Amino acid sequence: MDLLDLLPREHVIVPMDVPDLRTAIDQLLDRLEQHGAVQASPSLRKRVREDPLREVVALSEDVVLPHYRSEDVGTVAVALGVSPDPIDPGDTGLDVRPR
Repeated sequence: MDLLDLLPREHVIVPMDVPDLRTAIDQLLDRLEQHGAVQASPSLRKRVREDPLREVVALSEDVVLPHYRSEDVGTVAVALGVSPDPIDPGDTGLDVRPR
C-alpha cells in the first residue's frame, strides 16, 4: 500500500483556518465525506461535534492525531489539515496547540 492510497491530495486541507480543534476535526470529516472516503454518518458527526474529544493523541507540541472508529465507516480513511497558526485544543485536556 502506498501513502497516496491512504492520503490522496483531495483529503488535505492547507491552509486550515479554524478557531479550535473540534472545528478542525469536523472540517476533516467533511472533506472525507465530500470525496467519498466515508459515508455520511450522523452518529460519527454527533460524536465529533458534541462528545468529549477523547480520541485525540498528541504526537508532538504541534501535531495531534484524532482517530475514530465507527461501524458506519468500512475502511481506514485519512485526512490531513495544516494551520498557519496554533489551534485552541478546546476540551481535549491536551497541553498542546496543534497546527
